Order: sequence, then C-alpha cells, then structure tokens
Amino acid sequence: MVVTTALLWWILIQLFGLAVLPLTFCLFSHLPDRGYTLARPLGLLLVGYLLWLGGSLGFWRNSVSATIVALVLVGGVGWWLYAARLKSGDRSLSTWVRNHRAYVACVEVLFGLAMLGWTVFKAHNPNIETAGGEKWMEIAFVNATLRSEQFPPQDPWLSGYAISYYYFGYVLMAMVTRLSGLPATVAYNLFVPTLFALTLGGAFGLVYNLVTVGQQEDGPERSVPVRAWMGMLYGLVGAVFVGVIGNLEGFLEVLHSRGLLPAGFWHWLDIKDINVAPPLEGSWIPTRFMWWWRASRVIHDCSLQGLATGNCNPPGGDWEVIDEFPFFSFLLGDVHPHVLALPFVLLSLGLVLNAFIRASRAKRDARMGSSDPVSTGFGEKCRASAEPAETLAQRSAHLVKEISGGWPEFILVAVCLGGLGFLNTWDFPIYLAVMSIAIAAARAQVRETNWARETLATAGGLGLLGVGLYAPFYVGFQSQVGGLLPNLFNPTKVQQFLVFFGPFLFAIVGYLILISNRQGWRLHWKRLPPLLLAIVGAPIVAMLTIVGVAAISPALRPYMDGILYDPHMRSLLSQPSVGSLVLLALRLHLGNPLTWLLLSGLLIWIGLMWPSPRSASDYPVRTNSLTSSDRFVLLITSFGLALPLIVEFVYLRDNFGIRMNTVFKFYYQSWILLAVSAAYGIWAVHMRSLRAEALTRSERRSALWQPMLRGLWELVVVCLVLAGLVYPILSIPSKVAHYEDEPQLDGMEWLSKVYPGDYAAIRWLQANVPGEAVILEAPGDRYAAYDYVGRISALTGLATLLGWGNHEHQWRGSYEIPARREPEIEALFNGLDPTRITALLDQYDIAYVYVGTLERKRYRADGLAKFEQLMEAIYRQGDVVIYQRR
Repeated sequence: MVVTTALLWWILIQLFGLAVLPLTFCLFSHLPDRGYTLARPLGLLLVGYLLWLGGSLGFWRNSVSATIVALVLVGGVGWWLYAARLKSGDRSLSTWVRNHRAYVACVEVLFGLAMLGWTVFKAHNPNIETAGGEKWMEIAFVNATLRSEQFPPQDPWLSGYAISYYYFGYVLMAMVTRLSGLPATVAYNLFVPTLFALTLGGAFGLVYNLVTVGQQEDGPERSVPVRAWMGMLYGLVGAVFVGVIGNLEGFLEVLHSRGLLPAGFWHWLDIKDINVAPPLEGSWIPTRFMWWWRASRVIHDCSLQGLATGNCNPPGGDWEVIDEFPFFSFLLGDVHPHVLALPFVLLSLGLVLNAFIRASRAKRDARMGSSDPVSTGFGEKCRASAEPAETLAQRSAHLVKEISGGWPEFILVAVCLGGLGFLNTWDFPIYLAVMSIAIAAARAQVRETNWARETLATAGGLGLLGVGLYAPFYVGFQSQVGGLLPNLFNPTKVQQFLVFFGPFLFAIVGYLILISNRQGWRLHWKRLPPLLLAIVGAPIVAMLTIVGVAAISPALRPYMDGILYDPHMRSLLSQPSVGSLVLLALRLHLGNPLTWLLLSGLLIWIGLMWPSPRSASDYPVRTNSLTSSDRFVLLITSFGLALPLIVEFVYLRDNFGIRMNTVFKFYYQSWILLAVSAAYGIWAVHMRSLRAEALTRSERRSALWQPMLRGLWELVVVCLVLAGLVYPILSIPSKVAHYEDEPQLDGMEWLSKVYPGDYAAIRWLQANVPGEAVILEAPGDRYAAYDYVGRISALTGLATLLGWGNHEHQWRGSYEIPARREPEIEALFNGLDPTRITALLDQYDIAYVYVGTLERKRYRADGLAKFEQLMEAIYRQGDVVIYQRR
C-alpha cells in the first residue's frame, strides 16, 4: 500500500515537471543541463501561482478543474516560447535529451530513490502530533486551504480572519493533495519525501552545472576534455552536502556517549546536554531521549541571568537559539515554510547562475561574433555599452536580456524570485540581493560599470515586480517583525560555529588557497582599507548605532529599559546607562572575537582576490583566470559568510525578543550556499591540481599544490565529511525506533489509539461536512502551543474561534483579537443564558459545536447540556457529541 501510494504521488510530481520541460529548456538556456533538475519545482511553483492568483482575483475557484486549467496554461506558454526558440535555430529538446541520456537517467534515479527511500522512512514515523515540531499547525493550514474556495484561506485557528502567514507552500501541498485524491494526513507524509527529493535534485543540478561550466571555460587551452561524469559525481557530492550531511554535533554525541575526551573539553565546547562530564562507561550509540534534536541547537547563548551568574545553563541561564539544517528538517518531518521553500531556493540559485553566465559571456560573444541563438542580443548590448550614454529604456532592455533573454522570461524570473517571499518571506531579500549583485558583478567583468547603480537597478526592477506579482498576499499580510535590535551580549563561540559549519569552511579555505595560487597571490591590496571598514568595522558600528537609536526612540525605549533595569544587570553595569551598556557590549564582543574575525577575514580575502574588470584582450579565457563558475562560487560564498556575520551584531526584532529566529533563518540559507560552494571547491582543488601536466612550468609553480599538502587536505575533508555523515546514519534508526512499527502513511492514525473518540468524530466530519464553516471547540490561550487543543480545526480544516494562541500572537504581532475571544468562548461553553449564547453563536457565525473529552474536562456539565436545547445533535458516539445550528 505504501509503495502504491508513493508511485501515484511520484507520477503526479512528474506531471508537473513534464508540463514545463519545454519552458525550462528555454528559461535556463545558458546552463549545461538546461535546468532539467529544476523542472519539477518550476512546474509546481508556476501552476500553484496561477491557481492562487486566479483564486485570489475571483477568476476561478480553488478546485481540481482550476488546477488542470493552470497546468495547461503553463504548459502552453512553455511550448510557445520553445517553438519561438526553435525558429531562431536553437537545438531541440529531444536532441538534447538524446545527447544527455546518462545525465537524465542519473537525475531520475536520484529523484526516484530519494523519494522512495524517504517515503519508507516517513511510513515508519508518520504521526502528525502536537509536540516536537509544527506539524499540528501545518496540517491545519493544509486542511484550511483544501476547504477554501478562494484565497486567502480562512485561518483555522481564528475564524473570520484570513491566514496571516506566508502560506504559498500550503497552497502547493493542497493543490497536489486534491489532484491525488488522498487524505491530507497521508499527503502530508508524502510531501516531506517530495521536498527531500526535489532538494537533492536541485543541489545535484546546480553543482553539476558549476563543474561543467568550470570544465568548459578552464580547459580549452589545456586540451582537457569536458567529462560529464565528473559533473555528475560532484553533483552527488553537492546533493549530499545540501540535503544529507549533518553538522558535527552527531559525531560529538558519539564521543560523549562513549565517554571519550576529558570533562574540560566538553565544558569548553559548551553545547547543551553534552557540556557535562561524559559517562565513565558508555556506548558508541547515543541513548539520550531525542539526542538528535540537539544538533539543531548547537549555538548556546547566555541570558541576562546567565551572564550575571556565570552559569548559562537551564533553567533561566540561557536563551534558545535555533540552528537547523536541511537534513534535520527532513528528519523531523515538519513542512514549515523554510523547508517548503528549499527546492525553490535552489530554483532561484539556478536562475541566478543562468543570468550570471549569460551576462559574463556577453563581451566574449560580441567579440567573437557569436551566432548562438541563446545569446542573441548580446553583441548589440556590448556595442551599445561603449556609447557615451544609455537611456533608461535601453538600460532596462539590456538588463532584462542579461537576466533572462526577454520580457516573458524576465517575468517568469520575477515570479520565481518573488515566490520566495510568499513561501518564506525571509528568503526573498536574500536571493534578490544575490541576483542583483551577481548581475552587477558579471557586468563589471566585461566593462567598467557603476556597481551600486547596476545592483540597485536589478534589485529595484526585480524587487518591485516580484512584490507586485504577489500583491494580493502582501495586502493582507501582518508580521511580527518590528525593525532591528542589537546583539549586545552573545558573540558566537567559534568552537560552536565550527561544529556547525566546519566541514564546509575547511573545504572552502582550501579552494580559496587554490584560487589565490592560480592568480599567483596577486591580491588587490589597495582594496584592503575599504574592505576593513565595510566588513570589520561596519557591523559593530551598526550595532552601536541601533543602541543609540533605541535610547531615543519611543518605540524601542521599553526594550532598552528592560535591559538597563533588569535585576541581573546590576552586577554587570556600573550604572544603568546607555554608555555602560555599550562598554559591556564592546567588552563581550572584543573578548570573544574569533567568529567575527574568521568570517571577516574570509570575506576580506575574497574581496582582495576578486578580479578587476577585463579588457577585450582577456578573451578567450586565459588559463590562470577565474571561470564564470569560480566567480559565482566566490559570490555565493560571500553571501554564505555575510549572513552569519550579520547576526553577530544585529537581528530582526520579533515576539521572541532575542536573536533565535534570525540565526535560524540566516544560518539555514548559509548552509545551502556554503554547501554548494564546498562541493564545487572540492572538485576544483582535486581536479585542477591533477591537471598539472597540462600547465606550463611557470603555471605549475603558481597553480599546483605540493602533493603532500593536497593529500593532507583531502584526507581532512574526507574525515570531516564522514564525521558529518554520522548524524544521518545514527539519527534515522533512532527516529523511527529501529523500524519496529508497522509502516503506514496516515499521520492521524495514532489518534485512534490515544483519543479514539476524537478520531472517529474527526473522520465523520471529514466525510460529512463539506466547504467552509465555523466549529466551536476547546481553545488554547495566549501561551498555548504544542498542546492538544485546536485539534478538530487542525484535522478537518473547519475554522474555530481560537486554537494555538501563542502562534496567533506570532503571526499577527498582537494578541488583541484573540484576547477578546477568550472570555466569550468561556461564556459560550459555561454560560446558561440562551439569549446571550444565541447572540454569540450568531456573532461568530458558529455552525457546529464540538463536545468531547477535552471539553467535558474543562467546562461545567450544565453549561454543555444547554446545547441539547439550543442546537441539534448530528453526531453522538461515546463521550463525543457534535451539535449543529438549527
């Protein structure tokens, strides 16, 4: 049954990819694989976008027929663009597939095995439970979306209001769920393997393209052929780095569990749960309950109490910091927005790479008179660039051509990048910045240009279009984010930072040494002063500036007073003043500067080696120059280093009040960027060193490492990768209890054993109550989260007056509306005045009242009994009664 269901789901996902394959072939015209690995996420995103847009504007209902129409429209546009490309002389899709049979087969095998393997994993731990993640909230959003005829969907935990969250991923889940005909609680457990497979496929394709382009541009003068298998091999390395490998905490868990290394080491490392003396006699297999969870909480920040007492351990001594990575997310099995966005982040990186290569090759194509149909227009662009001035319209046209090739493709790029804002809003500004700076950097390589102007032009055009295309979402969106706050007290300990990013950073350092060698260590030292100011000085100036603003801003003054007058600060501050606070912050940051200096040093190194703009004589590419892949990898490495540097000093203000969420979101994207860079860097160091026989004697001296040093570097890389693989190898059997349970995919089946009355009633509601309606059930309160409340609304999609109040507070930035409902819900259940009860039922448009075990424990019997007279009992079984308005 599990395999059959998975096969049906696989066919549906393939359908989305096949529908847009011609469009993908056109859109990614400068990538060696023509975006083949990105077709499935592109198809899901474009069809989902049309379905959502039409449903938001009232053109159609959220239904199977509308999904099919959207699928046909997307496929039709793709075939139209493909036919136009064929007329211009581009090779056909069928020809490309024949010439790349091995690659296509490798991609499909990878996708199929990843999806099947993770489906088996999910079948052994399918439960959609309240604790240990966000599954309760996520299934509530999926079910609410399935019930909604229009968009936005009704908030299942705050009836009468739309979801105030980035919910596009749940639209995509509901879309495929409805097409499949499967229950949402089954589809939920199939979407996790889908995301896993799409992520591995996207990372595989991205690294394959980087390696292949690197070979193409690096080899002509050395007579080194392009080997497709090399790209596929390191593509697999990239897939493992992005989606399979863990950080080093899993390896450290093994050492600690076994009782290895002295207690002083574990105290110095200071990772919670293992910062105590190890057992004298232990096991190689960690046995602590949910030991695998700790890998997502490696960074250990002190609270004010912890700073004052010198004890940063619970209770009260620390502030939680989340540092998830993709494999942990797949292991946990949540489909939270940061996970839902993963394949589309890789899609966006593919678009950036395609645009970067297109723009980087512009002058070469013009100089050589290229007639390649996919490069049409670049000769004209470069000739125009030599003219004294361009009009705004000309610059816009050139920018559009460099990013995508034409206006239709440009709009598609904006849909994909803008979709990140709807999937996981944090990601949109990050990858908009990556695209903007990538285009500016590429243009700067072929002519002198104004970096700031080019970056702002790209960011402005794509940003405005990306937001405008999703305007119906932004119109009603509320956020808890309220500006920036300074990270005054918790510079990251370098040992914890290296536990998280160490394998990638070591590989990247080796790659940077290789690049410096190839350039003969000719660094641009004139850039050092501005780089020092921008990278080392600017972050701490930004932190201090925010402190100054907070001291005089009425909106932030409560934040400052909360710190200055906290009882624990008396032992840390000479007096409760801003000056004393600044001195304390400087002392803490300067006393623990290694993470700051490590990140700054690597960024400065990249800035010093970044090539100056080329002249026409630089083409074709010289053997010691940087390829397009090299420059792209240096660029995304810079972003991967800059994001954790930012949260050393500032973070986004939210309901948590600490840097927990900003570290979480920024580290997650850094992981992806650094993982891709590390995979490419390993190929570059290994293969370019082995190509020494193709170099001249002078080039060999500058480009070839001593074999012993290179061998030592490769040995350490292998050891670090194996240490990172300890986490998935040990955590999988631990998570599924060593495959003891019978495999099945229904995420609510566990309810039949623990809450059989609720289970039967929920099944009845799913089968007998169509459409949108409001059901009254026992609510949570402002602190409620990860509790067994909001269960009927979550598992049916019927909206209730209040579910998890804590989450509503986070989503809306205020608890004002839910707070008004709490006493009225109490009155509905416990009140005895029929006039008052009827008025409240009318006010909130309540169609059903659910009375089960939870309601009977919480509310008075005579209050519940009144519904027998006021309403009609339509379901009665055991302790559960469901009432309907007459």
